[in-house]
Amino acid sequence: MDNKSLKHTLAKSTRAVLSFIRYTQMNKFGASFTNQIDSIGIREGECILSIIQAEPLSPELTVLLQEKLNHYLQYILDGQLHEERPDADNMQKTIELYLQHPAAGQAEEFLSKVKPYIESEGIKFTLIHSTLCVQQLVQTVRFAHWDGLKPAP
Repeated sequence: MDNKSLKHTLAKSTRAVLSFIRYTQMNKFGASFTNQIDSIGIREGECILSIIQAEPLSPELTVLLQEKLNHYLQYILDGQLHEERPDADNMQKTIELYLQHPAAGQAEEFLSKVKPYIESEGIKFTLIHSTLCVQQLVQTVRFAHWDGLKPAP
């Protein structure tokens, strides 16, 4: 990889991390924070809105997750995303749900039904189960916070 390509790749990665940090507050993400967008950014021409769920989905958290997903849909469909990120207007919107623990019981049943509902609104939905990935996202947020970077208001 030449110097120019390396600089471009590093700049792109840095922008992605800063975008993630901008919309994420330390220890304030997941289903428990129903009226908050955990993360939003642009990746490969798509507008990605992420939910980072580090705790296992209990029946109570599953209900809160449903509320949070409804908030994400309202945020996109009611135009708030357009107001805050007009650059994302013509992009595919995707909601990514990162789970640290496998969904079981009521949570598993709910998640099996949610994808077709969200995608009927023209929004992609991706479920990502990865202990390592969630831990890395949490550490990224904590590192950024300790480094003096603060989320945007």
